[in-house]
Amino acid sequence: MLYRWAADLTVLFHFLFILFVIFGALLVARLPWLKTIHWAALGYGLLVEVFNWYCPLTLLEQWLRRAAGQGGYDRSFLVHYLDWLIYWNVPQWTLVTGAIVVVLANAAFYSRGNRQPASG
Repeated sequence: MLYRWAADLTVLFHFLFILFVIFGALLVARLPWLKTIHWAALGYGLLVEVFNWYCPLTLLEQWLRRAAGQGGYDRSFLVHYLDWLIYWNVPQWTLVTGAIVVVLANAAFYSRGNRQPASG
């Protein structure tokens, strides 16, 4: 039972981490001390997509599920949990493009917030 709860908590943390990667700049607007952490998360998220790595949180969850007797899964976290939302196979370049768009959108948000008014 403990392994199952730990696996469920890992899924929740993983989901929150993904939300932080995508929307973290909005949070940084209120909590500026998170900016460096968010940039690191963005970079890591981009690397995971570009190199098609498995996130350690996925591996941890799979291990916990097997330890709980639930069995693991052999696909990535997003594919496993969002397959019901994605009805077709998405090529890797689509995921990479999406990751790049997320990084660029967050960078644009940051640069917009750092503009200084013109002195005059």
